[in-house]
Amino acid sequence: MNRNFRLSLAGNIASTLAGVLYNFCTSLFILDITQSALAMSCFLGYSCILGLVVQPFAGVWIENKEKVKVMYITDGIFAMTDFLLAALLFFSSSGGIVMLGLYVNVTVNTIMSALFEPASAALTPMIMESEKLTKAYSWFSIVNNLSNIFATAFAAVLFSVIPYKWILVINGSLIGISAIFEYFIDFKEEIKHGNENADTYMRDLKAGFAYLKGKNILLQISACAIIINFFMSGVFSISFPYLYNSVLVLPAIYLASVQIAMSVGSIIMASCLTKVEIKQKGKKIPQGFCVIAGIFFAVFVSYMLYAGGAIKIEALHGIIFTGAFIFGIVAVTIQIPINIIYACNVEKEYMGRIMAIRKMLSTITAPCAMMLFGFILDYSDIKWAFAIAGIGTFFSVLFAYRQRELMMQ
Repeated sequence: MNRNFRLSLAGNIASTLAGVLYNFCTSLFILDITQSALAMSCFLGYSCILGLVVQPFAGVWIENKEKVKVMYITDGIFAMTDFLLAALLFFSSSGGIVMLGLYVNVTVNTIMSALFEPASAALTPMIMESEKLTKAYSWFSIVNNLSNIFATAFAAVLFSVIPYKWILVINGSLIGISAIFEYFIDFKEEIKHGNENADTYMRDLKAGFAYLKGKNILLQISACAIIINFFMSGVFSISFPYLYNSVLVLPAIYLASVQIAMSVGSIIMASCLTKVEIKQKGKKIPQGFCVIAGIFFAVFVSYMLYAGGAIKIEALHGIIFTGAFIFGIVAVTIQIPINIIYACNVEKEYMGRIMAIRKMLSTITAPCAMMLFGFILDYSDIKWAFAIAGIGTFFSVLFAYRQRELMMQ
């Protein structure tokens, strides 16, 4: 792997550590100060909605910007906002002011992420040869999941022993380290400078959507992602944190162990894929959805058994832990083929805006899912969250298998 890829990978490790630390601790922090799954889901849903609005325009904007520069500048701003929120928490403990600070922080960070992600995604095919993309994306998956393992365990321990404001200081420092690595990436990108104004951005954005509309395979992948991400957001972002924090009332390390199990599964599969070429990429996606549906149904049944007194809390945790491990394996067999299909079917001049549109489309239903599952958890029984996820994912399997172009990849 070349030097630029190694620097990009190192920066990705630091930013992944920070992202996991922030998401894990912020969700639990909001649950602690509000005691409401709906409040947590509203916060996460707001971030998703804002991202959906900003992402398409961000993708167009970065087309005529140096991707490396976009990456280290946005990470620098990201770090600064975390430091400022930490400073606010040092001087104020008012619940209203704290929540306002959290919303301002997530507003800035969501905008920065909307700029960073398509720039990072567009950079990888530029600095790597096409025949090495499978290996490159596999390495990204491996190091991301290793980072997830460490960061999740680290976050669980930190959340138990130090105040949230110090976690923000650590988080900002990690993002700052990521920006430093990205600053030293030496890649001269040819930029087409033109007359940049609102009309130009709208025209380029429309061109991006038109380009995507003409690529059936990309549309089919996006449709599958929209469906599956709806249920995954409801389970992993809302239901699991609520289950462990408010229903089972277990220490944060139990929730962390579930996420660690998922990361370990992903590492194992990604390690295998670094040595082989993925065949029948399209068919891997619905096959993976089928396994995920089975996992959600297994969690539903095991929770029903626990609620009925048939199994103990240790058995319930063990089943969820095992399901998360299998999910991690399956997630890689879905994500890497999707990345390769995109990399091989999108011209470089459209890469930035298409990656942004891809991100927007894949998460477009997430806010609705978060609100729905948050409402279910506050006003109904958590078992229905897992039942809905299992049924919905099963129907996504049927939909995916009907996509002809996808099946031919």
